[in-house]
Amino acid sequence: MPSIYPQMPKHTADEKTALFETKTAFICEKYSSANIHGMYWQPLGRRVTEPELKKIKDNINQIALKFNYGKVKSISKSDKAFFDKEIMIWLRDNLDILPSEAGRPGVWYFFNISLFPHIVSWRWGNEKDGVYKINTERFLSRRRNYFGTLWWRAFFFKDEESADPYNLYSSLIEDDYVSLMERTSIVGYKPLMIAAAEEIVKIKKRTDLNGDTIRLIIRKAIISLRIHSSVHNLWVYSRDELKEITSEIFRQAENFILQT
Repeated sequence: MPSIYPQMPKHTADEKTALFETKTAFICEKYSSANIHGMYWQPLGRRVTEPELKKIKDNINQIALKFNYGKVKSISKSDKAFFDKEIMIWLRDNLDILPSEAGRPGVWYFFNISLFPHIVSWRWGNEKDGVYKINTERFLSRRRNYFGTLWWRAFFFKDEESADPYNLYSSLIEDDYVSLMERTSIVGYKPLMIAAAEEIVKIKKRTDLNGDTIRLIIRKAIISLRIHSSVHNLWVYSRDELKEITSEIFRQAENFILQT
């Protein structure tokens, strides 16, 4: 039987997030808890226990320690992508959760706000003019909350058919994920998302194109892919056929940008 996870009510999430908005990770850590009191659950499934939640917490904390958590106020810019990748791999390989359960905002409220407010603050907090602040969407947003976002990225971009299933985790950057994950006509169909991600990785390796041109080509290709997917049922194509379609769309996008 699949596991189900505690869900934090939205009003509780809002109240607690307001508390963390200007708090450093070390203060937020004092509020970190695997306590499930006051949470709610889906009616069917095996409820994850508090000892299991504490084990999840311990494992993620161990990853953070490898990146100097506890020694620096916030993670270094150069380490962020590597830290995210390690968290993604751990979540994908160890979290016993179905996509249907992962689609419930309350689950990620619990992760971001109860289990790991310190990790979210440490990863996304910034100090400006002596004030430490974190954008609350990293706790609450359906699309941009930290742990939920990482789990869905890990789910969609782990390529089980590849010799290196985690290759895309290392090759994609934040802007790439945003382009692929926040386009509703693309997100949801894993083979298409992997095909598009592979094209992005491929074009970013080109040495004959500058960075601005590459970004324009990617933007144009993603828009074209959205249009294509809205008028064609891409779900009926094989993975190889999807790769051909996606490659051609990126080729046309490149020609368009280079000719304008």
